[in-house]
Amino acid sequence: MTQRNAVRNPPKGYSWVPALCVGALSLIVYSLTAFRTITWWESADYSLAAITLGVSPAPGSLLLTLIGWMITRIPCSIPLVFRLNLVAVLLATGTVALLSYIAANILSEDRFSNWCVLFAAILGGLTLAFSTTLWGYARQFTPYILTAFFTALILLALTEWWLRAEDKRALSWIFLIFLLFGLDFSVHRTNSLLLPGTFLWIGLRKGKILKSVQGWLTIIAGLVVGLAFQSLTMLLAQRHPFLNICDPSTLPRFWDFVSVKMQGGGWLIHILPRTAPFFRVQIADYWGVFSATFSVVPILFGLTGLIRIFSSDWRKGLGLLTLFLLGSLGAVVYFNVPEHYFRSLDRHYLPSFVLFGFLICFGIAALLSVARRLPRGFREAASLGIIALAAFSPVHETLSGYRRMDGSRNRFAEDFARNALAALPEHAILLTNGDNDTFPLWYVQQVSNYRKDIAVLNISLLNTSWYVEQILDREPKFPLSFTAKEIRSLQPSAWRDTALVIPIPKGVELGLPDSVSVPDSCHWKISSTGGRPYCLVYDLVLMNLLRTNQWNRPIYRLVTVPETEIPWLGSYLRLEGLAWRVMPVLSPPLDRELLRKNLRERCSYRGFADRSIFLDETSGLLAKIYLASFWELAKSQKEAGLIAEYGATLDFVARVLPLDRFRISPEDSAMFEELRRVK
Repeated sequence: MTQRNAVRNPPKGYSWVPALCVGALSLIVYSLTAFRTITWWESADYSLAAITLGVSPAPGSLLLTLIGWMITRIPCSIPLVFRLNLVAVLLATGTVALLSYIAANILSEDRFSNWCVLFAAILGGLTLAFSTTLWGYARQFTPYILTAFFTALILLALTEWWLRAEDKRALSWIFLIFLLFGLDFSVHRTNSLLLPGTFLWIGLRKGKILKSVQGWLTIIAGLVVGLAFQSLTMLLAQRHPFLNICDPSTLPRFWDFVSVKMQGGGWLIHILPRTAPFFRVQIADYWGVFSATFSVVPILFGLTGLIRIFSSDWRKGLGLLTLFLLGSLGAVVYFNVPEHYFRSLDRHYLPSFVLFGFLICFGIAALLSVARRLPRGFREAASLGIIALAAFSPVHETLSGYRRMDGSRNRFAEDFARNALAALPEHAILLTNGDNDTFPLWYVQQVSNYRKDIAVLNISLLNTSWYVEQILDREPKFPLSFTAKEIRSLQPSAWRDTALVIPIPKGVELGLPDSVSVPDSCHWKISSTGGRPYCLVYDLVLMNLLRTNQWNRPIYRLVTVPETEIPWLGSYLRLEGLAWRVMPVLSPPLDRELLRKNLRERCSYRGFADRSIFLDETSGLLAKIYLASFWELAKSQKEAGLIAEYGATLDFVARVLPLDRFRISPEDSAMFEELRRVK
């Protein structure tokens, strides 16, 4: 691109044509496949934060929370969580529409013919729109799709400034660019990785801005204004909402929140040493997500586009390549994913995918431009072939992936939350562990007003003083006897054998059969079991809970909590469905009838037997959790000689949880098949 062309304003109106085409088609498909309720991982977390105006886990997503909260205040018959998921639909639609607009704008400036621009911007935009990763996050309310939208906004501001760098008002675009980076701090910060590339972009186009006082004042002003928005988190926390992670209501706690102290602090900048082999694990994670997002043909289009940009203007090519490498390789270096990490970092690679989508548009246009110069007769055939090749990926992904992406009838997360709470007695205390077994339960309690009498305690959060303080603030009579000073002084310590003696008051309902002799007190010998050398804060809190409660409120451990988390509870637990009840006697006998009622009459298994509903990996793991409880019931019935009941259990499982729908380990499969053969 020549300097003269670089400063010419883009054509008015035309660039919106591909944007509207891509946006309209994406909006329809995204809306049809969006979840109607919460799903796994961050969906329930951020939905709960938006509806209650709460504070989600650091680094949080303040901007998403406020957008969602405003949407939920609009009088409308659409369920709240579906409205929030439609926000994700609109953000994803905006992302791909903006990408098509930017591509059409820049391609027009680069003197491509109108029909080349039209096809390239539409097909490139649709390739990104129906790629696995972006489409996956377009269906649910999380900050990651807002991150992708911000990437598109930043790319728009960068390219518009490039075209207008010599205009008198060019500095206003610089302000906007860095304002977006500052605001992105209130989204999820991933776009911050693009900052070095942004400075290079500015330096390549008009380096004197970085040498001027006015230029730096503009940059700093944009960043400061954007970053200041994050301070509103303190106001949200001072309202004391139910979801108030880290309670950043004061300046010290706000600093701990924004520096992500709870996850290790230091702004999570732990580049060295590497926590896993760089190429075999970390690069492989990115490549696995990238190759699942873009097939071979779009990748070749993207590489062609990069070559074309370099040949046209090496400065722009170098700038775009740097931005892409920072969003891809930079993300790998920064996040430093450990080996055997429980989850891919696909969501944090979205900025690089948006940037690569832009390169795909350029590649399609470049090849169509080459086809135009072929002799007549070959020209039309080559052009049609390129268009067909470019259209194949989005069409194939849409048709083949629609069932997999369709979340409209997926209710596994909400059903699990209700199932976990349904079978518990009134005012029970339920111990959970991670995101998927905590946030969905909190969501159905606070938003759906379901079983709010149950106290759901996350044992990981019990390691923090602010969480224990919140429990007592919400329920002053909760059975914990710590003073405020004692809470603040709680610290992990080396294990020392502890004798915990808990009196058993007369008349307390324990749920034990008359045949079991109940002592006057329960003697607990707590020692370092499970290979854990330290007594964690949550161990101390749970001991205090047991001692203070004295069996007045039933205490349960959800089946999703690993035995290694609270090993000293193991011998005093009885399975009652999806939770183990803490009992005052060693090896308490199973209550078969209670377990049967809880599993068969109080739980819903919607969708597991419906083969038209795609079963994602997390929901498949959930199914195996259900199966494990059924196995315990079936084994007990078999051992007691209750063959008819045993057969009824197996028939029920076969009907609602068909084994061929799940990835069952050989050991589990053998166990279940052995039970079936006995029948």
